[in-house]
Amino acid sequence: SMLHVENSSGGRARIRRFTSSGSLLYDRTLQSETARVTGAAMDSLYREFSRFFKGKGPGVEAAAERAAKEHVVVPRYWPSFQEAVVGADGTAWLQTAQADEWLVINPAGHPVARVIVPLGVRIAAIHNGGAWGIQTDSFDVPQVVKYVLEQE
Repeated sequence: SMLHVENSSGGRARIRRFTSSGSLLYDRTLQSETARVTGAAMDSLYREFSRFFKGKGPGVEAAAERAAKEHVVVPRYWPSFQEAVVGADGTAWLQTAQADEWLVINPAGHPVARVIVPLGVRIAAIHNGGAWGIQTDSFDVPQVVKYVLEQE
């Protein structure tokens, strides 16, 4: 199946899930808190852009950063949902604008939980009410971690 996330203003997002043949399973609008894009994040974006011009000649990298600041439009807020991972069991985990928070939705598209996942963990798979992620230690050695949703 496929999940389509369409972020809009005010922390709203339209979430649509389709079968592999293209039939619509659900169409929901979810609300999430928004997070403002900070000046530090914008500066980081501009520096990252200018890195493409590193070694291209004297002053080129600095000129590229100045051009990015003048011409690249950066939104004031991060998208409501940054990333989505869909499991074989029909659940989906949506990373919110709060970065370390994930919203878990059931196969019908309804929110069932919010989970805090440390920054730097990449959610790789969803199955049977849990998620498997990959994190690296201080030596950049990948480790598999599991997050389980406990049923009450």
